[in-house]
Amino acid sequence: MLFRRECIPKFPKSYPDPDPIFTLLNADVIQEYPLRLKYVPSYLTINVISNLPRYSAREIIFTKKLMGTGYIAKVSINGQDMCCKMLVPTHSKAVQREYKCLKIAESKYASSIKAPKLIGFVVDRSDNEGVIGILEEYIPHTMNLGGSQGDIKAVANDRRRKWAAQIRRNIKLLHEIGVVWGDGKPENVLINNETDDCCLVDFGGSWTDGWVDAQTEHQLSSSVDGDEGW
Repeated sequence: MLFRRECIPKFPKSYPDPDPIFTLLNADVIQEYPLRLKYVPSYLTINVISNLPRYSAREIIFTKKLMGTGYIAKVSINGQDMCCKMLVPTHSKAVQREYKCLKIAESKYASSIKAPKLIGFVVDRSDNEGVIGILEEYIPHTMNLGGSQGDIKAVANDRRRKWAAQIRRNIKLLHEIGVVWGDGKPENVLINNETDDCCLVDFGGSWTDGWVDAQTEHQLSSSVDGDEGW
């Protein structure tokens, strides 16, 4: 495969020169280094007390855009598929909240909750300082519950009942450890190809037209009551 270095924006002299992020030439989006805007934190403001591995951007191979301009992407590191969420100015708070919520792996329900586990960090420099993204377990899937809504009758009743029970159980366990799903909607429920189990994704804290009433969005989005609407 062919790779190239992307042009790096010119930053003020107070910033160190960032490492370039390698991208696939045949990808449908160019994964650029997150712009550092004035008054926006340069790095993810997280208190990392963890033995999770850190990877330089140089070690990451971009394989598939998952959302937006590629700030959420499927990547490969040493042959392992992962979901990478980069800190960009427009989504910095969402990524920080995602990091806090995905510390599920440290809880007593780690093996029971069907949600991506936090497995590492993306760093800016070779000294392992300056976290610019998080790495999560990649859920192999070809469908989500939103995609099956149009022909839900084609899904066997026992599968639907199993998925509904799994969603309710996952939400209950999350709330017991103080984690709120936040943006609960069918598109954020992935069906694992290998296990046929539901997996809840997107803990960035948001709301979507049609799933939260505009008049109550601030009360329900990223709240226990909003989750329990399921």
